[in-house]
Amino acid sequence: MTSEISAPPDPQLLESMRSIGYSVETAIADIIDNSISASATQIELEFDSERPEALTILDDGIGMDADAVIKAMTLAGDSPLAGRASTDLGRFGLGLKTASFSQCRHLTVVSKTKFGQLVGFAWDLDHLAETGRWSLIQLDEAEIQGVPGVASLDANQHGTMVIWRKLDVLAGKKGTTARLLNEDLVRVRRHIALVFHRIIEKRGIRITVNGRSIDRVDPFLANRPGTQKGPEEYISTGNSRVRVQAYTLPFLNKMTREDRQLASIGASFKDDQGFYIYRNDRLVIWATWFRMIKKDEHTRLTRVVVDIPNSLDHLWSLDIKKAVAAPPPEVKSQLKRIVDRMAKPSRDAHSYRGRSIDRNDGVERVWTMISERSEFRYQVNRRHPTLADALARDPSGTESLLRLIESTFPIYEAAGRVRDEMTPSTRVEYLELVNTARAIWDNMGGVTGAQRIAAITSILKLTEPFAGRDDISKIVEDVAR
Repeated sequence: MTSEISAPPDPQLLESMRSIGYSVETAIADIIDNSISASATQIELEFDSERPEALTILDDGIGMDADAVIKAMTLAGDSPLAGRASTDLGRFGLGLKTASFSQCRHLTVVSKTKFGQLVGFAWDLDHLAETGRWSLIQLDEAEIQGVPGVASLDANQHGTMVIWRKLDVLAGKKGTTARLLNEDLVRVRRHIALVFHRIIEKRGIRITVNGRSIDRVDPFLANRPGTQKGPEEYISTGNSRVRVQAYTLPFLNKMTREDRQLASIGASFKDDQGFYIYRNDRLVIWATWFRMIKKDEHTRLTRVVVDIPNSLDHLWSLDIKKAVAAPPPEVKSQLKRIVDRMAKPSRDAHSYRGRSIDRNDGVERVWTMISERSEFRYQVNRRHPTLADALARDPSGTESLLRLIESTFPIYEAAGRVRDEMTPSTRVEYLELVNTARAIWDNMGGVTGAQRIAAITSILKLTEPFAGRDDISKIVEDVAR
């Protein structure tokens, strides 16, 4: 007969769980998930980088009684297979513990319901190592009052406070300075602003870091006139549906500074393209095409929303940190089928933009592109009216100068700056335009008076940088004086 032997885990299990792979920003986001699931409307993170002794996260959610806190602090207190409310952001019942111990050695939770007093419990890894037992510490009233920041919780009708102490990872590294810790907080702010941007907007939740509200972001510029919004589409899997919608952002030079700040989430807009996976309005993973297509300049404007319900967590291979997800085969195959169509508006916009450079509209441009098999180069247009006099007076010298300019054109540097989202300046001062037009005027012979004015007006209308301007008549007037 088969016998069974009890083999409970050693308390040192919590030490091992510290290495799951949280960053400080993903760890804090996991704690905020719990606050949002508890219907909080205000979430406050406090951390003194000058005296890094504790980090606290306070919310005004429904709070917990003693039994609920004990369950919350128990490993896998809720099964990942159990049904969850549609708004629940939890997954494995591990987030509070694994996220906290990835950054600290002492975790305290103090909570208050609208019906009761403060209750508090703590896990201390050093205490577990000393006792060798799963010893969850219950705090008495005096100990609760000694918890950093607890007065703010007690002033609320209800809510919960999570306190990290013994911050050996976040603030205990050799050489750590206040500046580096402040850089950590900057990353935390950016991560929270992105991951919870929908929830902040839809539910009116206010999240602060050291009293400063989180700035909003909008990766899709959904309410901007220049953004192209694709139709909503749905992918069925089992008894659930996955919602998909593509957005095509405006060109960078059509965005305001505010637009760029709202939509910038990474190193560059090229890096930020791809699918944005949301679980109950919480951003889980972003800026990836799941290797369905390559990230290139032509698709850089495309960002696709994919909404998944938490009932499909097991199919999406969602990890404990809620930072990694992979679509199930049936969803991936359907996404692959439509991804090219969703990226098409961005490709079309770039293709049109590229054709416009060499369009056959009769305008004499300063630069022309010369294509030679797999290579291309830019050449100064010798037919441009501003070069006529220089080429006539000194053909050899002018030609040598033009070739020097062409051969040293910084094309790679210019392309790199555009990739880095810098906007090229094409502004030309009005006085410079007048001087250029005057050089063309002086080279005109055989016509005078009204005929000369009509002739130069016709030339300027078909000459870069004058073509398309609405002040050509004024330029001509200033030249003719």
